[in-house]
Amino acid sequence: MLCDVCKTNPAERQLNKVVNGSVKTLNVCRQCFNRGGEALVVPERKCPYCGRTLKQINGSLIVGCARCYEVFSAELNPIIRQVQQL
Repeated sequence: MLCDVCKTNPAERQLNKVVNGSVKTLNVCRQCFNRGGEALVVPERKCPYCGRTLKQINGSLIVGCARCYEVFSAELNPIIRQVQQL
């Protein structure tokens, strides 16, 4: 598995970081781990079809296109299930 930060070195350690109010586990290489703290910035994923980010979707609760459901399925499916149970 590659480092979530630099995307080049093999990940050797895990860090938990709070992102948008939820805990995200980052798999990082030794070099990125040693940089530590706020130096670890993971670029936000974008839908390759419409360009919306998960942060934008969370802020507005509106997806950008039908493909967003596929791109962000791991993040959106639990939210959709929860809303459907209401």
